[in-house]
Amino acid sequence: MRVINTYDDLVEDATSSDDECDEGDEEGEEEGDLLPFPDAFYQGHPVGSSDHVSTGSTHVSTRVGPLRGKDGRFASSSSGSVSSRKKLVDQTWLLTGAGPGGPSDHSLIPSFGGHISHRLWTLGLDFRVMSEYQFYTRQGGVDRLRLYKFSTPRVENLVRASNLYHLSSCMMHSVDYPLLEAFIERWQPDTNTFHMPFGEMTITLHDVSFLLQIPVDGELLAAPAKGDPSFVSGIVDLLGIPDKNAVAARGIRWYDGGGMLVDEAMTRLHAREDGDAEARCYLMCLIGSTLFVDKSSDRVRGWLYSYFRDLQMVSKYAWGAGALAWMYRQLGRSSRAGSKGFSGCLTLLQAWIYEYFLGA
Repeated sequence: MRVINTYDDLVEDATSSDDECDEGDEEGEEEGDLLPFPDAFYQGHPVGSSDHVSTGSTHVSTRVGPLRGKDGRFASSSSGSVSSRKKLVDQTWLLTGAGPGGPSDHSLIPSFGGHISHRLWTLGLDFRVMSEYQFYTRQGGVDRLRLYKFSTPRVENLVRASNLYHLSSCMMHSVDYPLLEAFIERWQPDTNTFHMPFGEMTITLHDVSFLLQIPVDGELLAAPAKGDPSFVSGIVDLLGIPDKNAVAARGIRWYDGGGMLVDEAMTRLHAREDGDAEARCYLMCLIGSTLFVDKSSDRVRGWLYSYFRDLQMVSKYAWGAGALAWMYRQLGRSSRAGSKGFSGCLTLLQAWIYEYFLGA
């Protein structure tokens, strides 16, 4: 295991491959084409396109943001290679010079053509239409976890020893959606910072440690290779699910669409058949409902299960660093012109804004 103890380590983790995160996202959302931004994304054009030429404008496309197509792929104009992302970009986002509302040096923010601020500037709007935008929370699940009664004091002690137990009690119930959206529109994924009138700011490891009181250094959190065949059997073994109950009519009951179903896990919690399995279920639901919220609304990221194999090791992982990397990724996705929602730890983002801007 690599230890996260520097900011460079965090950024490297935040800009790792996005592929493993796509399966649990909202259907129809253009996940996976947002952050990180590979060369193939910046310079993309439709496969077989013959009219990919410069128009002489500050960016090649007069259309803002990407379009999706059933058989579309990102292709690099330099190498001709095709990525595995099933998206379609009719013309590139790549800036070729200074443009209205954008950077004077186009190399500083090369993806600005696909940013929500570019769309608003182009359309002459002041803000994104909030009725078409959604913030994803798991408040119901968090409340259930906060009120949960453990079967034995031993199980409760196992959970408390993780240094994560308090998360169910510190998530904000009231979310200021317009405030969060205003900051999302100022996020630039090329720099991982909020671009403010007075300069740039970002959420740091110190902020995560201070606001959420979780460890920011320790063992690295890294998702395993996508399609790990041991995942389903690992979930069955670690959570103590009887084999006969592991499969339901609609498929693998505990592994649906890339994640563990929260309702099934909560049902398993109340069965209280095994102390260690109870603690693992609780912690997985807790992490998935607070730090690593996605757009699925009913699943916990499957790769998390491996970090609860040894319950004595849970407190040694850099949960804060992982949560911040996840936040960077979600902010990058949500800052895109075509994004329809934001997921992540809303409490972290809102508390950070309150801490630095309250009364400003």
